[in-house]
Amino acid sequence: MIHTAKKKYLKKSNVNNVMVLTFLIALGFGFIGGYTVAKVRYIGKIGVISEMVAGRDRTIAALKTKDNRIFLKDNRMMVAKDGVTSPMISNTTLSDGTTVTLKGEYQKPDGTKGTLKEGQWMDMNGMVYPGAPGVMF
Repeated sequence: MIHTAKKKYLKKSNVNNVMVLTFLIALGFGFIGGYTVAKVRYIGKIGVISEMVAGRDRTIAALKTKDNRIFLKDNRMMVAKDGVTSPMISNTTLSDGTTVTLKGEYQKPDGTKGTLKEGQWMDMNGMVYPGAPGVMF
């Protein structure tokens, strides 16, 4: 009698295990199928959105670096930061460690010294650029 009860329990247990396993396999196929459909359906939109975000980031970076500079104008050191230009009121240390004085003299971290000339400008990373003809800051 005990032996028969054990067989019934094992049969019932095996049926439950098979049902659970079948359910899990079906659920797995459902997730994989849903993912595939979503990927195929929205892949073009994801690419467009990614390009839009990357373009925006490039534009913001270009605007930030373009507007932030130090330059000599009419023998006076000027600072353009975030689109606002004002006279430089004290010696300034740039992000790369370059020090710029009110006279336009600069010293880079490697010891290189120089002086900005009228029309030249320096970005916030210490790079010196020649003035473009006809461009006013």
